[in-house]
Amino acid sequence: FPTLDDVAAWDWTDHERRFVDGWMEKNLVGGPKTAQKKLQQLLASTQAAELMVLSTAPTAAARQRSYSLLRELHG
Repeated sequence: FPTLDDVAAWDWTDHERRFVDGWMEKNLVGGPKTAQKKLQQLLASTQAAELMVLSTAPTAAARQRSYSLLRELHG
């Protein structure tokens, strides 16, 4: 994954920016309370029995933290 500095320094084309903006709209981004609310909305709208989660946080430690926070929400 690119670092946050790499992303900040990238010279985005209009096409790249539209792609990323559209992709981000479908992502669940936020703290635990925001994540819990969005996950509940996703489950309600899809009636899914389970979720598969992929964290794209920029470091392994940040990804592990994301998964730990998600696990805490689930109980």
